[in-house]
Amino acid sequence: MNSAIFLLWITSFFPLQDPPEVVYDKVRSSVVAIRSLAPLGERSGSGVIIDSSGIILTSYSVVPKGAKNIRVWTTEPGKYINVELIGTSKKDELSLIRIQPKKNIPPILFGKSARIRIGDIAYTVGNAANSIILDTQPSFQIGVISGSYNLQETRANSTYRGIVLETSAAVNVGMEGAPLLDKAGRMIGFITLNYSPNRFLG
Repeated sequence: MNSAIFLLWITSFFPLQDPPEVVYDKVRSSVVAIRSLAPLGERSGSGVIIDSSGIILTSYSVVPKGAKNIRVWTTEPGKYINVELIGTSKKDELSLIRIQPKKNIPPILFGKSARIRIGDIAYTVGNAANSIILDTQPSFQIGVISGSYNLQETRANSTYRGIVLETSAAVNVGMEGAPLLDKAGRMIGFITLNYSPNRFLG
């Protein structure tokens, strides 16, 4: 067996993983910063583009029902101010908004969360500490899937209860509404403010 055929055979059983910098380049344009004015004050966080027409998935804690003055920042300079609120689900802690992009924005690709195993590589990417607003540069962190469990209490304005994936990749202020990614940069989860005080990981 020559070396080329041997390498092809090996990689068919053990797919090569994209290096982190390649994953970052794939996903950086699909993540946005969001601010809104809610009845209890201004909210700030992240969102992820799920359709190239400008539909964005974010957290209910960032854009709750009745939110006004919704603003979106992409990795291109400038911001969007004519943002439409499509709908919200407080129970699922999800909101959908829409911008009118100046050009098609690459949407995030979706993975299979059911196939994820503890120990798999995972990434978080979002508007930590306003990194997109200030520098048009999403914060990007690497870790592993460190657990999966049923979360039944709510904290820190979170409203979601149910099965969660826990990660050792950093989850910092401003990351609520950002995607959790697998090793190929596909979305396998959604970052929430909620956590277990017994585990206290992302």
